[in-house]
Amino acid sequence: MPKLTVYLGGTNNDSQWRKEIIPLLKVNYFDPTDVDQNKKEQEQIEASDYYLFVITPKMKGFFKIYPIEELLESCNKRPEKTLFCLLRQEDKTTYTEEQVVALEKMLRTLKDYPVERFNSLADVARWLNAREQEA
Repeated sequence: MPKLTVYLGGTNNDSQWRKEIIPLLKVNYFDPTDVDQNKKEQEQIEASDYYLFVITPKMKGFFKIYPIEELLESCNKRPEKTLFCLLRQEDKTTYTEEQVVALEKMLRTLKDYPVERFNSLADVARWLNAREQEA
């Protein structure tokens, strides 16, 4: 039975990244978009060993800002447990020029924190699964 738990934060909307990564994980996970799990969200967040934030081009409206706010809050509160993955494309969706400018600024800010950074969901899963084997 897995010992570690990861919080799957990040882009919502119609983003499918959670459906892609979950089958790759050998750790427990908390999916805040799952209605059944969402009932205990704050409790699950506190109990998580790692906090993954995946940002994709499907960020829209309020959901464009909120995942980044959550990421930066996690960087401040628990940088050694925060994981960040920036997906440059999802399906055929790419970032707007405005989003690229904002993301580049955010990436410069993240350099000040000891946060694990990834460019693919497969890399995230490999890293988490390796931590599970060590646990």
